[in-house]
Amino acid sequence: MTAREQTEHEGNAMSHQFCTQCGAQLPEEGNFCPQCGAPLARPAAQLVDPVPAAHAASGGPVRPGRRSLLVGLAIFAGGVLLSAPVYYWGLRPNLTEARPNGVTDSPPATRTALPDVHDEQGIPYPDVPRLALADAKARFDTGSALFVDVRDRASYAESHIPNSLSLPLNEIEARAQELPKEAEILTYCT
Repeated sequence: MTAREQTEHEGNAMSHQFCTQCGAQLPEEGNFCPQCGAPLARPAAQLVDPVPAAHAASGGPVRPGRRSLLVGLAIFAGGVLLSAPVYYWGLRPNLTEARPNGVTDSPPATRTALPDVHDEQGIPYPDVPRLALADAKARFDTGSALFVDVRDRASYAESHIPNSLSLPLNEIEARAQELPKEAEILTYCT
C-alpha cells in the first residue's frame, strides 16, 4: 500500500464510527444506532453546530457572548448621550444666580491708564527719557540693547524691528519679570 493510499484509508477509517453495543457501522448523522437503537455517544467536535462559526466568519450573526457586550456598550453610550443634555440644561449649577448683585461677565478690571500727556511739540509723555535715532541704531548694530515693541500685537505682526520683543503696553506690568534685569531696554511704539 502506498503512502497516499494509507492516508486515504486512515481518513476513511476515522470517518466511520461503530456502535459500542452491537458493533454496527453508524451513520454520520443521527443520535441512535440503526441496528440496536442504543443512544450514540458522539465526540464533542461533532456535537458543535458548525453553522454559527460559518456565520461569524462571514459577518453574519454575532455570538451570544459578544452580543451581550455590544448591547451593554450601546446602552452605556446611549445613557451618556441622554445624560449630557440633562446635565447641561437641568443639573448644572446656574452660574448667573450664584453671582452677587452687580457682578457681570465683563473682563477683569485693569489699572487705569496713564493720562495721555503731550508737550508743546506734541511729543507724548515728555518726562520719559528719549534716545537719538543714531544712538538707537548704534546699539542695534552692536546688539547691546534689547528692543521692546509696546504696540499691540497686530501692529507688531505687520512690521517690527528685527529680533525685538513684543510686549504690548497693557501687558508690561504683568510681564515685566520676563525682561532681563542686566540688559539695556529700549521701548518703541512708532
